[in-house]
Amino acid sequence: MKSRIKHRGLTLCLVPCALCLFLSCAQQGSLTGGAKDEKPPVLVKSEPGNYSTRFTATKVTLTFDEYFELRGISQKLVVSPPMDKKPEFKIRGKELEIVFKDSLQPNRTYALNFGDALVDLNEANPLKNFQYVFSTGTEIDSLEASGKVVLAFDGKPAEDVLVMLYTGTSDSMPIKEIPIYISRTDKEGKFTLRNMAAGSYKIFALKDANSNMLFDQPTEAVAFMDSLIVPTVAAPEPLTIDSVAVKDSVHVADSLIVADTVARVDTVKRSGKMGAADSIASKPKTRYLPDNLELRLFTEARPNQYLSGTDRIRPEQIRFRMNEKVDSIGIEFLDLPEDSMPVKLDWYDAVDTLDIWITNPAVAARDSIVAFLTYRAYDSLEQPFAKTDTVKFRYRPPAKAATAPKKDFAFSATPERTKTLDPGQKLTLTFTLPWSAADTSKIHLTTGKEPSVKAVEYNLVPDTLKGLVLNGAAVVQVHPRILTLQAPFVPDSSYRLVMKAGAFTGISGQTSDSLDISFKIKKPEDF
Repeated sequence: MKSRIKHRGLTLCLVPCALCLFLSCAQQGSLTGGAKDEKPPVLVKSEPGNYSTRFTATKVTLTFDEYFELRGISQKLVVSPPMDKKPEFKIRGKELEIVFKDSLQPNRTYALNFGDALVDLNEANPLKNFQYVFSTGTEIDSLEASGKVVLAFDGKPAEDVLVMLYTGTSDSMPIKEIPIYISRTDKEGKFTLRNMAAGSYKIFALKDANSNMLFDQPTEAVAFMDSLIVPTVAAPEPLTIDSVAVKDSVHVADSLIVADTVARVDTVKRSGKMGAADSIASKPKTRYLPDNLELRLFTEARPNQYLSGTDRIRPEQIRFRMNEKVDSIGIEFLDLPEDSMPVKLDWYDAVDTLDIWITNPAVAARDSIVAFLTYRAYDSLEQPFAKTDTVKFRYRPPAKAATAPKKDFAFSATPERTKTLDPGQKLTLTFTLPWSAADTSKIHLTTGKEPSVKAVEYNLVPDTLKGLVLNGAAVVQVHPRILTLQAPFVPDSSYRLVMKAGAFTGISGQTSDSLDISFKIKKPEDF
């Protein structure tokens, strides 16, 4: 009984002492988390092994030294040569399982470049440019080509651009075919195409807007070279001897592969005192050519003709707007034979807007007019074809304005604002609506001052619309809104142009207001 009490007393005494010791130690400082983890995951095992030959597996398992995740793998993964179906990725603890969904080509070297998508789970340290390489043949293709892609207009680096190689020479290959080798530019616009077989290749860069590795969008920026590239290995440089301080022993592995970076150094083994200078033979680094390619990225102006808009501005005016200049067009109207609907064509300066003025009052009075517009368009292979759009034009009168509307039929003359004309410059009259008749008895051109005013002879010459094919026939038509007043103008002379009210009549019977302007022809030395 005594011994049991003593035993209990000893126990009760030790517990308070241990607690005091623990509290005393705890008061000395706080616990820390240790040094920040800055190391990326390290590949410790792969099955089949990295850089395997005679590869026949459908699944690859990669084991790393820590837990990891894949960030943006669908955007950052580059598989070369590309596969129709992208591999599937499954993470199980520290293992990454890659399942191939596509059949592999025979005698071909494949490279799966992860970019910086593989990061550790704690600090997101990326395993940069990690790649898994294998060959379905008996050897690994090892040729490389490198360079950079820059923006054509300012020379700045072009990031996230695909650089692709093709074995053919046709210019249409980037439009129709998937490349045989592929790489992606980094933030500095740099790229490296690796694991290539010997041969000649067409190179093409693409800012891929729809992730299909095809140049099939008009807004996609591109770059290319006229000549083919031929990857080679440069002649090795002469062996050099470096003098270094060596400890008792130095062991460096030859051709060591770490995270896809191949560091080739000689295995050196020396014995001696610390700090002694020993000579080490440096193995020359392999240089792959070409290594200074430069591709200038630009957005190509591709033919892509289409009808961009239509309008019926007035009962007698309908408008077609094209996205770019056209030179051939076909127009037919529903339930209206061509000879029963007189029209005037009116191209604007950009030659992408066509107004059709209806000169038949009964037709212009219709609430709706249906037209068939046929023009040249282009398919995805840039081959032209005849495209027809059906357009229904309705006219809705605008709400009545509180103030009196401006007169529709008006015109202006070239020297009206500047009061001068350059020698040889045309004096043009531009109307807001098509004109149909001119009364020259109400138009007077004179020169000189009172009492020596003289009349000057002139001609009104209609401008013409040329170069347009309408319904299969070439059209040379009087411009409905532009006239040129031709006269024997003399440099350094003054003139007066007077046009009385009603000098011009519009297609719907409107009459023009009066115009009275004085102007001077400049001297040749002032021009």
